[in-house]
Amino acid sequence: MIFLAIITYLLPIDGWETEAIDELRIRGKTFATFTTIKPYSYALVDDLIKSDTTQWDATTKLLVNRLQKFYHKQGFGSVASLRYVCDTARRMFVCSGLNYSAGKFSADITLVTKYGKSDEFPPLTWRYPNKNIMLGIELCKAYLYSKIKNVELIVGRLPVRWDYGLLISGSTVPYDLISLRLRHNNLLLTYLFIALDQYVPEETNTPLNRYLCAHRIDIALFNYRLLFALNEGVLFVRHDALSAIYYLSPITIYRIAAYNLQFGRPRYGGYPFDDDIYAGFTATLYLRNTKLYFEWLFDDLGFFSNVLMEDILNDGPFAYVIGVERTDLWLRRTLWKFQYLHVNAYCYWHILPRNYFVYMGYPLAHRLGSDFDITLLKVTYHWDTATDIDVSIDLTRKGKTHLAMDAPRPPGNCFLWGTPQISFTVAAGIRMFLHPWHCALKLYYIKIRNYHNEYGCSHQTYGITFYGRIKF
Repeated sequence: MIFLAIITYLLPIDGWETEAIDELRIRGKTFATFTTIKPYSYALVDDLIKSDTTQWDATTKLLVNRLQKFYHKQGFGSVASLRYVCDTARRMFVCSGLNYSAGKFSADITLVTKYGKSDEFPPLTWRYPNKNIMLGIELCKAYLYSKIKNVELIVGRLPVRWDYGLLISGSTVPYDLISLRLRHNNLLLTYLFIALDQYVPEETNTPLNRYLCAHRIDIALFNYRLLFALNEGVLFVRHDALSAIYYLSPITIYRIAAYNLQFGRPRYGGYPFDDDIYAGFTATLYLRNTKLYFEWLFDDLGFFSNVLMEDILNDGPFAYVIGVERTDLWLRRTLWKFQYLHVNAYCYWHILPRNYFVYMGYPLAHRLGSDFDITLLKVTYHWDTATDIDVSIDLTRKGKTHLAMDAPRPPGNCFLWGTPQISFTVAAGIRMFLHPWHCALKLYYIKIRNYHNEYGCSHQTYGITFYGRIKF
């Protein structure tokens, strides 16, 4: 498999295949599916392409037909693609590899080579021939997937997304992980273990290993129309990997949070656990041609004596996203998406820099880190079987908080710290599905006020993106 790309924001997990499956779910064609954990397995795609679509409407047939063309056979496959972005960044990523897909087993090995003026995707092999050029090669995917009855196991390097990206986003540098899913009727249990980069304290110069361990439980109600999920995670540092076994049990994280809340305070004479603990919940409701969703994440669980009064009402360390997606609104063969994402300044931070929610210098969740909000409206129109048209606008506000090991830590309770940078983006694009070809062209314009958080400073930029892929 060969994959050539110039990417604006790292390597995203979402592709047109994921979008097609999600839209089919909104249109009511994939009922018994937990849509809050990605990537989807090949088994799900295999079920869709074998579906009897004789009674389906034209739009759902169109989406399934595209999947059938690109996934009409199992086994080894190869893909060649090219993405070109013309803007001030001049980024380019070249990936090559081989994949194998089947109903119960799949594997993928993909190498990435970077070229251009950019500091994105920074594995240790990057080199600088000169100040404007960066070269390197690294594995961006290398995993094995297996499914035995109701148990799914993923081992290796692979972008993974939970819910709507507040805890596990899948849009940062790919990391090494172990993911285990156990499904029983309307219940899905998930365990995720991620090995992060090392942290070297200045006082000892002894490398410490950083890990992220997370658990979640998904419950489906009313024939999978209501999906409700609870998740928890902990970012911790240990000298050796065997110490990470401590967090295999989901009860352990809960007990530590409860201990910190009751005893781990100086006024009680206790000493708190200093691991960074997260907790959150998600609700997703599917109505007729409509999807409503809400996700909430709370950071530093167990370190606050009065969560509701001190933090939620005063921009404490939490984040949330709320959105709605609707098909065929005012115009047939369309998908409308409206979403608001809000992340307070101190979310993803911690008392100790080693527990910051970063990996290889980049945020583990959203690419902007913390202290921002985004209001997004996007419309996709399925012109015909081979053509999609996308139009989107978004308004982004970003405080001066920069989530990094060496950056100033923001106040505990605040939002849009300092002078907020305000960005307005308009984008329009066309995508074409001409099997075995898939290509896309996108134009965008960005107007920025208070550029780099400097009051009165303005900036504007525009660019064009071309993407083409051929599947053998």
